[in-house]
Amino acid sequence: MAWTQAGNFSLTTVWAIVYGTQRNGFDPFAGNSFGAWHPNGARIGFEQEIIDHVYANAPADNGNPAWYTCRYCNWEYPIARCQIDHVVPWEDYSLTMTTSRPISGALALQVWAGCNDPANLAVACDSCNASKGNRAATAVWVAARVQLANQNHGF
Repeated sequence: MAWTQAGNFSLTTVWAIVYGTQRNGFDPFAGNSFGAWHPNGARIGFEQEIIDHVYANAPADNGNPAWYTCRYCNWEYPIARCQIDHVVPWEDYSLTMTTSRPISGALALQVWAGCNDPANLAVACDSCNASKGNRAATAVWVAARVQLANQNHGF
């Protein structure tokens, strides 16, 4: 496999959260490249265990544990208004997982690890996540989101 050091660490972290500490070599994508496994390029979905892990480690309101702080606008929202966001767009982040280029040449398992790495996931309100889309957040964009949320008392 063409893992980078970051990719190997990411896979180990994701594997431990999703499958526990016993790593038996199971490859959910049967050794296929990302392009062969998912030729239309749609992103790989999150595993529920990863989502639960991100929420469990996210900033939450001490008075109401079902409310979470958006990473971008810094307002608190109920879980129904929250989404898990890729801080760095998943494809860009996945490129740090593998030395394969283009990403379609990477093994699907490497892309899966990049998509699910908790180090690249954060809780965002639905408004900020939709506004950010598949771009990286810039300081100017974050400042504008904070200002708008403060003016509106949240979204």
